[in-house]
Amino acid sequence: MLRNAAAQVQELFGSRLAIFTEDPAQAGRLLLHPSATYVANEKEQSVAAWVFRNHKAAGRFTDTLPAVEGFYLPLLAAKTAWG
Repeated sequence: MLRNAAAQVQELFGSRLAIFTEDPAQAGRLLLHPSATYVANEKEQSVAAWVFRNHKAAGRFTDTLPAVEGFYLPLLAAKTAWG
């Protein structure tokens, strides 16, 4: 499902994409999904972690951590973040 979603988003927006999911072996740790075409540096990964913890968008085009390259959205299911 994530591979198909990534392909659709990349085609629609013509941009690179990274998807982070929670590490099943370590709660709170994020792993880069293999369908990613964007490899985030440490600063970008820290924004992704903030988004995951806070369930809010951040990064470019937002008022929260706007100095980074990417725009980050939480992947939510009900009230739980899974990426």
